[in-house]
Amino acid sequence: MEKAVGRAFLGGAVLLGAAGPAPASGPGLEPAIAVIAAPSGEDGTGRDKDHAGRILAARLGALGARLVRPAPAADAGGAKGIKVTTRPPHADDPGAADLVVAPRTTRALRRGAYTGHLQVTVGAALYPASGAPPRTLRITRQRRLPWACVEACAARHAARLAAEAAEDLAPGILKTARALVPVPARRLAFEGFSGREIAQARSYLRVFPGFHHMDGGRPLGGATVIRYASRLDDPSLGAALHRMLGHLGIRGRLARAGRRVTVTKDAGQPAPRDETREW
Repeated sequence: MEKAVGRAFLGGAVLLGAAGPAPASGPGLEPAIAVIAAPSGEDGTGRDKDHAGRILAARLGALGARLVRPAPAADAGGAKGIKVTTRPPHADDPGAADLVVAPRTTRALRRGAYTGHLQVTVGAALYPASGAPPRTLRITRQRRLPWACVEACAARHAARLAAEAAEDLAPGILKTARALVPVPARRLAFEGFSGREIAQARSYLRVFPGFHHMDGGRPLGGATVIRYASRLDDPSLGAALHRMLGHLGIRGRLARAGRRVTVTKDAGQPAPRDETREW
């Protein structure tokens, strides 16, 4: 008799907050990774899915990955899980994750006359937040089981195999993340700016030194948040933003918290306009 069960492992979103060592490109520019739940609605009793998911996140954190919290599903049904489609799921902050990792497991158990053969595959779909095509990685582990090893026994072995595979998969995920996200994004939050002023600011953001890409922005908490990927370090980006405000004739102030830079417009008289174009 042959049984094959396809599963999405992670009954809930896996969260480990870790800030690993900074890469050579500058402090805080390691890709931010969200490891998400991918519920399938199938059998949810196997221990392998939850355990392997925790192992994967823990191993990524130990390797120096910057892990961020995924958000609840944003689909119309209001489901608590995150359903993976062809697009990456949203995170709490639209710019929080540079890469979304959706892991899955597949288990196959074949039973012969005297022994059984268990095969567990752990895979992970990697969705870049930039919209680039996803990449899939997978590792398979196998074990021969005694004939007397039935459901509960096979489930325990499957959990161990899934955990081993997840731990071995983590270095490949981190290496692929760095290749898929060569320039991680910061979040630039503009508070108190009109739509016209945001459009003007975006024209300046495009000509900052080291500019790589940015998205169209999205309202969040009363601000317009733009995912902005640049090779500028934090002091240089802050100086460029101050110069931008001068060019626009806007009085404002900057505040930085992790990968988020908040630009707040001060009410009152406009600032003297800086007519130079020097950066």
